[in-house]
Amino acid sequence: MVNRSSDSSIGDESFIDEVFLEDNNPPAAPNAFTLISHAVDQFNKLLRSEIALTKSKFKKAAKKMAAGAVLLVVAGVFALYLLGWLLRSIEFAFALLVPQWAAALITSGILLVIVLILVSIGLASLKRGSDDIPDVGAQIQTDVDIIKEGLGK
Repeated sequence: MVNRSSDSSIGDESFIDEVFLEDNNPPAAPNAFTLISHAVDQFNKLLRSEIALTKSKFKKAAKKMAAGAVLLVVAGVFALYLLGWLLRSIEFAFALLVPQWAAALITSGILLVIVLILVSIGLASLKRGSDDIPDVGAQIQTDVDIIKEGLGK
C-alpha cells in the first residue's frame, strides 16, 4: 500500500495521490441514472414532507373546530333547559296567576342569554378554525412549479 521507507517520497505528488485516492483515479462524475435516482428520492422526500405538513395543519384546524363544536353542544344543552323552563313558565302562567311564573320567566331569560353567548363564541371559534384549513392543491402546484423551474422547463 503506502511505502514510507524513504522520507523523500512524502513530498512527492504520487505519494499524496496514493494516500488520498485509493485507486489513483479521480472520483467519476455521476451518471444519468444516479442523477435521476437522486431526483426521484428528493421528490419522494418532498412529497412525504408536504403530506406530513398537511396532516399537521388539518390536526391544528380540527382542534380549533373541536372547541367550537363543544361550545355548540353545551349551548344545545342549555337550549334544552331553556325549553323546559319556557314550558314550565307557560304552565305556571296558565295554571297559577301568581308570581311563580314570573320567576320562571326570569330564569328562562337568563338561560337564553347564556345560550346566545355560547353560540356566538362557538361560531366564532369554528370560523377561526376553518381559516387554518390548508389548500392542498395550491401547495402541490407550488411544488410542481419549483421542480419545473429547477429542471429548467
